[in-house]
Amino acid sequence: MKKLIEVALPLPEINDASAYDKMPGIGAHPKGIHHWWARLPLPVSRAVLFASVVDDPSSHPDKFPTEEAQERERERLFGIIRRLLGKKLHEHPEIYAEARAEMLKYCDGKLPPVLDPFAGGGSIPLEAARLGMEAYAGDLNPVAVLLNKCYLELAPRWADWPPVNPLWRNSLLGARASRPHKQWHSRGYLPHLDQPGLVQSITFRLYDSVPAHVVGSWRNELQCTSSLPATDPRMVELRKRIAEFEDAGHGACYLRDERIATLVQDALLQFDGERYRLLEWVIMPNHVHVLVEVLPGHRLSDVVHSWKSFTAKEANRILGRSGEFWMPDYFDRFIRDEKHLAAVREYIRNNPVKAGLVEKPEDWKWSSACEDAGRRPALPGGASACAPAPRLTARR
Repeated sequence: MKKLIEVALPLPEINDASAYDKMPGIGAHPKGIHHWWARLPLPVSRAVLFASVVDDPSSHPDKFPTEEAQERERERLFGIIRRLLGKKLHEHPEIYAEARAEMLKYCDGKLPPVLDPFAGGGSIPLEAARLGMEAYAGDLNPVAVLLNKCYLELAPRWADWPPVNPLWRNSLLGARASRPHKQWHSRGYLPHLDQPGLVQSITFRLYDSVPAHVVGSWRNELQCTSSLPATDPRMVELRKRIAEFEDAGHGACYLRDERIATLVQDALLQFDGERYRLLEWVIMPNHVHVLVEVLPGHRLSDVVHSWKSFTAKEANRILGRSGEFWMPDYFDRFIRDEKHLAAVREYIRNNPVKAGLVEKPEDWKWSSACEDAGRRPALPGGASACAPAPRLTARR
């Protein structure tokens, strides 16, 4: 007796759904409780659970005597799996009901219990519970245990309760606990979009990396005005020129100093998962690129201000200098779609390579590419403000 999972699965559709499930900014999702480091995508969990219960048609030659009949039945089961791979499935309980009814045909009217002794991010127990199975989860990691308690015990308990009034929540936690987002706004320099759940590409620069008169001359030459959309060819050319000027390494390039690069990188990582989700970053000699999703209740302008304000004061102290450190504003651009997201990620990761600093993205220590490769160095310790500044080099 073979189960469907032992014979065939609609793998292309499962792969596509899994890639979407890992995307940032897709709305309400259990991963918002805690970003588990190796979370199994929810569509995979649903597909695996369903295919582990239902029989493959070849196990019932009396009902499906020919290969053609078996393939037709298999395709029907694939159709249920494809519906289980849909987006925002929490809004479609009828799809879970359809899958549950199908599974009941293969287990004498009672679904088997599911025990995951190393549940981790809890995807399998969560989807088992959603499919109507009795789910049990365990793990050696206390964070995983707490996460699974949230999924299996706390969330179901309050599932049908109305949301807490945000005004009352503010009176309990204070105004800064959930600040209203500004949407489109400007401080007189550049326009910004502040919206929760929006993935944005952020760039901020050292005060002397691209002099204002250089940008001004380019704007006049290209006839760039504040009313032009970001996709206008003139704006695209302006951004290209600025990027090339930055990568040429103009100005003091204080971020070449390992102490300053460490300071900035630690500031970016400090509130990752609490105020925002840090998706990509790279610290170049005279500027910083960040791909970030700001969480509800935390303004983008406040997040960037906290990065720049803290690092400017500490960098000036370390370097024994005073005055401006960062340019007064920052550049942000929201991510339009998956293609745009992939392009921005590739640009950030390859910026050190394009600038001729390293041969491979993961060789640049001060970046998410190095972090993902597990090659981030230990933080340099004991560096005195009076000691000669170690220079920023690629890790080989």
